[in-house]
Amino acid sequence: MSSIEYYDMFCESQNDKSLYKMYVYDVVNSRYIEDKIHYKNLILISYVMKRISIIEKARNLKILYDGHDLIHRNIYKELPDDINSMLMDNNYKLEYNPLIKTADRADIIEPIILGDAIAFTVYNNTITDCEVDTIFEDAKRELNINYNFHKTSGCYNTNDYVLGGKLLFRGYCFQILSEYHKMDLNRQKKLIKKRTS
Repeated sequence: MSSIEYYDMFCESQNDKSLYKMYVYDVVNSRYIEDKIHYKNLILISYVMKRISIIEKARNLKILYDGHDLIHRNIYKELPDDINSMLMDNNYKLEYNPLIKTADRADIIEPIILGDAIAFTVYNNTITDCEVDTIFEDAKRELNINYNFHKTSGCYNTNDYVLGGKLLFRGYCFQILSEYHKMDLNRQKKLIKKRTS
């Protein structure tokens, strides 16, 4: 089924009781950018997650989702706390986890890196949208990334595709969020009515 068919479930999941929150970033007009956006996005999302992991230690609070039901790239753990030392090293290469095969479903890998879209997951209610946005914008500035992103976030309740008919599955949440900025309000309302009628 199409993720759009779960749009009403998406709307119902946007509350404090949902288990997880996903932050999705999609490059604006990526087809016109000749820069190495995929590699830069990989470094960017890893840098953002690294900064959040430092906040976790300071607050003694688990923020980044690390459950065993997903394949974790854990790339951010390779980054030094001082990102500038890495950026100065021309020989430094950030690699994908070799255990992840290209045939793996992107929606069961954390963080999600799919085309020009990147996403990561936190436990809901552990960090504010404002904090995440500040970290993201600071990371963009420090990494000298000068293209723009559509930014969306939303809650969901399961990482298990089998439960996706009863609870909002992360893959559907990602698809909805990565398309959300392209929808107008009338289309959103029609989708809800279509699913419930």
